[in-house]
Amino acid sequence: MEKFKLILIFCIFFALNLHAQKNILHLKVKLDTLSHQLDISQKITFYNTSSDTLNKVYFHNWANSFKDNKTPLAKRFIENGKKKFHFSDKEKRGYSKINTILVNNIPTIVKELKDQPDIIAIQLPEPIKANDSVVISANYTVKLPNAKFTGYGKTKNGYHIRYWYLTPAVYHNNEWQTMSNLNIDDLFENVADFTIDLNVPENYHVESN
Repeated sequence: MEKFKLILIFCIFFALNLHAQKNILHLKVKLDTLSHQLDISQKITFYNTSSDTLNKVYFHNWANSFKDNKTPLAKRFIENGKKKFHFSDKEKRGYSKINTILVNNIPTIVKELKDQPDIIAIQLPEPIKANDSVVISANYTVKLPNAKFTGYGKTKNGYHIRYWYLTPAVYHNNEWQTMSNLNIDDLFENVADFTIDLNVPENYHVESN
């Protein structure tokens, strides 16, 4: 039986002060190879390393940049003369469906940014002061796109995935440094500690750099 690959790529950029407290991301992920979906339960311990008090936390949700023809990614494809995404079947595209998000076990308000569905703002029940932290728990599903659009997603023999999970945006110089997916591999992230529990079928094996 042919072995199938699930390749995970992680690029964690040292964005700010390397001596500051690092965010902690723990993910439990199950791959459904029939629907090409990832069922994800994620816990993020977010540290406010700034000197400001924060009322919201912004996250990059780049898996949702494949949802339709109106996302910044879809528009960039057209700008670059690439039309196959716009005329592709819906089943070959991807999306992120958020089921629940809790902040310190309290339900909260989550909003997508206007014209940027791959970025979300999470309202905090209580502001977090400088050097404090908050625990954000998210349950969501990611439909992986066909890899023919960007090189990431469902391939002929498995999956080659990147930018598939919720990632805290960087807060720097008194503002959030948010950015949509434009297929140039440029996501600006803080250094973080990761733990990933990945459940895949027996005929798959996992590789990562």
